[in-house]
Amino acid sequence: MKHKTRRNHTDKQQVVNLFDTARDANEKVRKDFDPSTVRALYLATVLGIWHTLIGLGKVISGVLGMSIFVCVNGLYTVGMGASRLITATGAVRAGSGSSRRYARIAGIMLTTASVCYVIYASWALFYPSMRNYPRTAAFAIVVFTFVEIGLNVMHLIQTRGAKTAIEKALRIISLASSLIALSLTQEAILSVLGVGHNPIVDACIRCLVGLIAVALGVSIVVRTRSGAPVAKGWK
Repeated sequence: MKHKTRRNHTDKQQVVNLFDTARDANEKVRKDFDPSTVRALYLATVLGIWHTLIGLGKVISGVLGMSIFVCVNGLYTVGMGASRLITATGAVRAGSGSSRRYARIAGIMLTTASVCYVIYASWALFYPSMRNYPRTAAFAIVVFTFVEIGLNVMHLIQTRGAKTAIEKALRIISLASSLIALSLTQEAILSVLGVGHNPIVDACIRCLVGLIAVALGVSIVVRTRSGAPVAKGWK
């Protein structure tokens, strides 16, 4: 009985310590950053978790539908979720002077993931194949991608007054993720409706949005490189 009581006390103490840590982190963030950046960091953390879960859901849907493309798309979403989490948590720990450095990390992660996506899309362009997803998997893909796009659009709207490099980098990640998700949504919807489509056209669309995402990632890296001038909020 005493052992059980002691264990309950330990569990309660751990919960209290967790809340104390969260409160201290919240106070640090509000002290180090302006309200706009604080909001962007909180949103990035929440979206990072959500996108990681959505990406895993897309990977599972891809496995059920036996589609390498859906799995690749899901892994891209997981990567973008991870980039948000790494950028936001790293900036919080390092303080206000780290905005450009962690924005650059976000840009590098976006560029790397997008290059890998373009490589796969290019391979699919030379080896096209028609995909007909099972109805359940197709519906799941459509739901996951629409939720992802909705979250990205919400983030773009709520951070439209971005003032720092890290805010702008996170906005660009949302834009790139939406473009990649759209290429999958189009294919899944056509599959649900039973409408035939040209796999070469699909591959061309994927290559195009992938190259746009690469350009967006490179723009972040260039704007936040060492010695780059601070202009238009990239500070």
